Amino acid sequence: PGPGSTVRARFSATSTDLVDVRQTNRLTVEELLIVAPARDCLFKAGVQTVAWGQADRIQVVDVVHPLDLTEWYFANWERKRLPLGMLNLDCSFADNGLQLLVIPQTRFNRRPSSLGRFAVPQAENALAAVGVPLSHGSDPSAMRVKDWSYGAQWSGRLGSFDYALYGHRGWETDRVVRQDGDGTFSLAPDRTSMVGASFSVPAGSLVFRGEAALRRDVTYYPDDTGGMPVATQADERAVLLAVDYIAAPWFVSTQYFGARAVRMVDGTLGRDQRVWTIAVRRSALQNRLTLGFYAAKERNGPSHFLSIEAEYEIDPHWLLRLTSERYGGEEGGIGRFKGESRYMAQLRYAF
Repeated sequence: PGPGSTVRARFSATSTDLVDVRQTNRLTVEELLIVAPARDCLFKAGVQTVAWGQADRIQVVDVVHPLDLTEWYFANWERKRLPLGMLNLDCSFADNGLQLLVIPQTRFNRRPSSLGRFAVPQAENALAAVGVPLSHGSDPSAMRVKDWSYGAQWSGRLGSFDYALYGHRGWETDRVVRQDGDGTFSLAPDRTSMVGASFSVPAGSLVFRGEAALRRDVTYYPDDTGGMPVATQADERAVLLAVDYIAAPWFVSTQYFGARAVRMVDGTLGRDQRVWTIAVRRSALQNRLTLGFYAAKERNGPSHFLSIEAEYEIDPHWLLRLTSERYGGEEGGIGRFKGESRYMAQLRYAF
C-alpha cells in the first residue's frame, strides 16, 4: 500500500456437525482490503461489509449484502451479512457525508442444505417433487461490468436532526423461479433496486429514529397459483419507527416494523408483515460485562422470538459470549419452523 494506507484482514473458521448431511468445515474471508486516505475521503478496496441504517436486527435499508440464512431471522447481523468484494469511497464534508459503492462480486443467500436436518423447502424443491424439469440461467459475473451492483448514501445533519438517503441497484439475494413462455421453468438471478431514508433525533435521554424503504421488482411466491411456485414481482414498502432510552449503564429500545408487498401486475396486496421488538442492555464491572435481552413479536401472527445474552471482556484480547435463543409460532413467520431453540458459547481472540 501507498503512504498512509493500511491493509486489514479478518478470517473465521467454522465447523458444524449434525446440521447438514455431514460435518461442514468452512474458512471465511470476513475482511481483506486496502484502506487508503485521500483528503476528506477514505477509499476501501477489497472484501468487506457495509452496514446501512440503525435498525436493530431488522432489514429496512440494509440491503447491500446477501445473508447467511443458516442463522436465525433475528441473529446477530454481524454474523449474517456475507462479505462482498467492492470499491467503497467514503467522504466527509463538514456535517455531510457521501458514500459510493461499486460491487463487482455477486453472492446469494447461504441456506441450509436441502438434504440436511434443518432444510427449508425452496421453490425449486417443490418443482422437483412433482417431476417438473428446471433449467438454470447464468449467474452474474464480476468480469462483466453490466452485472455489477451499485450503491450510494448521502448523510447530513440539520441542527440535531441526523438523516441519510440511500440508493441501491443490485440482484435479488435468491435466484428466482420463473415460468417461461413455452411453459417450462427456469431458475435465474433477477435485478432489484431500493431507495430509502433514515433519521435520528435526540431528546435528552431519548433518541427517536426511523427508516423507510421502497424496493422495486421484489420477488415472492403467492399462494394463489394452484400450488405451483410461480414468482410474482412486487413493490415492497417498509417502515421502521423506534425509540431508544440511553442512560448509562442502561440501554432500552423498542421498534415497530411494517412491510407490505404490492403486486406490480394488478396492485393487490401480496404480503403484509408487522413486528414489535424490545431490547434491554445493561453494562457492569466497568463495562467489561454486558447483559442483554431481545424480544420480537409478530403483530399479525403468532410468531415470537426471545434472546438472552451475556458478554464478558476477559482482557483486551479475549471476549466470552453466552447466548440463549428461542422461537415459537409458525413456519414462514419470523422463523423457519414452528419452534426452534439454540444455545451458544463463543470465545473470541483479537490481536
